[in-house]
Amino acid sequence: MTNGECNGIHNRAGAKEGIQLKKLPDLTEVTKSNPMQKLLAQAVGLHLKTMRSDVGITQLGFENLVQFVELQLDDMLQILHRFANVQRRNEVSLKDVRLFLHGCGVEEESLYEEYVRSQYVRQQHAGAVRSIEEQSASLMGHWHQPMSEEELLSSSHAEFFFKDVDILNLVPPTNNNNHYVPKWLPEFPPDHTYKFTSIYNQPITDERQMKRKLFEESKLSEKALLHMLGTATKKPRADDAQLPQIISDGQQENLLIYGPERRRLAPEPAPTRGFNIEDYARCRVELARRRVEEFEQQKLQVQKNPFIRAAAACSPYATTRLSRKAIEREFGVLLHRSYIGVLHAIPRLRRTKARELAAAYERERARQESMRNNTDLTQQQHGVLDLSALHDDPLLADLDSSDSDDDRQPPSPRKPPDPTESDAPSPPTADTATPAPPSPLANPPVLDAAPEPLSVPPPIEKLGSPDTNAASAS
Repeated sequence: MTNGECNGIHNRAGAKEGIQLKKLPDLTEVTKSNPMQKLLAQAVGLHLKTMRSDVGITQLGFENLVQFVELQLDDMLQILHRFANVQRRNEVSLKDVRLFLHGCGVEEESLYEEYVRSQYVRQQHAGAVRSIEEQSASLMGHWHQPMSEEELLSSSHAEFFFKDVDILNLVPPTNNNNHYVPKWLPEFPPDHTYKFTSIYNQPITDERQMKRKLFEESKLSEKALLHMLGTATKKPRADDAQLPQIISDGQQENLLIYGPERRRLAPEPAPTRGFNIEDYARCRVELARRRVEEFEQQKLQVQKNPFIRAAAACSPYATTRLSRKAIEREFGVLLHRSYIGVLHAIPRLRRTKARELAAAYERERARQESMRNNTDLTQQQHGVLDLSALHDDPLLADLDSSDSDDDRQPPSPRKPPDPTESDAPSPPTADTATPAPPSPLANPPVLDAAPEPLSVPPPIEKLGSPDTNAASAS
């Protein structure tokens, strides 16, 4: 700025009777006493003292360290407040703290170690710890107690504590022509609370343009549905490329769990004429090879058996200690591989089940057919009459057609007089003839069970005319 410009400004200021600025800030340091910051500095100093008592620190380094701790605590509280606010909660939960520690890369084991170490510090520096606790308790009690009105008005910024009621009144709305609004409804808010939107004063009346708009909106809705269903751009999953490797690893783990399939060797008779050195050497080589395979199987069991690996990861006596995150990742990989193996084995298991069921049905049908054939052959050898095939017998084919011959009974033979009977007249008898026993062929009995086989079949007599029947009866 030139001297002429400065003179012009001073002349204009003098013309306006001058403006004098007072109470301008200077470089004088304003001391402030923050009891919470002092308490935090004492806690940090005690923590440094417990680490090494013979190491000193400058005042500037200590202030920077306290400021760094304060910033870290401030960030932690802000993040936890954001977690609780997003989930519509008023308090911070334990899972929020775990999520914050997981994001910062802090494990719970290290916190537990610090807790154990703090218990040791309490024993070694009991007086300093007790002093900090007493100061914090008194400070919290003083802060939670509300200040009186005299203290508020006597403070350096008393203008913030005046009870100004006018500031609570809202600006009235500019539009007062609200006669259509009932009196029992509240008033409209001020104009600055509204957000005006555009009004469509030009409606579409052309049918072609309306159809075009509807077609475009239908295409947009269809595209949105396709994107929502995930079929618009189907991305290949990462597991598809690794699926064969996952299936092979799962099959190998199953083989390690249940062991390899053992083959039963057929027993061979011992030689009786001589000793074959070649067979003996071959058997010894086979035995050595089998022992080597068993040793390799045991080594593979220790390395890749999922149960042994899981037990070694969770065991407190393991040689290599893993973190909780690594153990959870290992268990997740094992469970995912087992799940993929189950999904892959279900179709093969269904096919095997259907094939085994068909083979079992076929074996059962063949067994029942063989039993039926053996039963028929045994009955034929013993001459058992098959009642189920009576209607196919040609000898009994005429019985169903000649019912009158069946109803006709043969005459009963006259009994010769007994000489021992007296001449006394016998009581009169009825003129009815003695009924003949019913024919077993006319009404064959119904049998619930199979008939017992007969050793000798009964003779079958052919029923013909009454003359032949009378002759046979005499």
